[in-house]
Amino acid sequence: MERFALDAPVTANSFLTGYAVTPGDASIVHHLITFVVDPQAPANVYVGADLGVWHSGNSGATWRPLQNGLPDAPVYDLQIHQTQRLLRAATHGRGLFEIALA
Repeated sequence: MERFALDAPVTANSFLTGYAVTPGDASIVHHLITFVVDPQAPANVYVGADLGVWHSGNSGATWRPLQNGLPDAPVYDLQIHQTQRLLRAATHGRGLFEIALA
């Protein structure tokens, strides 16, 4: 399980800064670019980083890469379409992706 190095749990009012670090390998650092909190399930946080989208189901305590067909590319914007329950991710040079949320 991957972890982001954050000082506190992420909320919709957080100002997110910091890095994502893979445990056991300090040479792997991901810069955080954007994030979104699911208003229907606030424990679900999605982070766009320089290497894809990451998901936490426990308010930022633990993280895993959200693959679902997403490329390992910088993600500069994330939005949740509430009525259709879609996560939209805008990448650098690889296009716009939509992922169905539960």
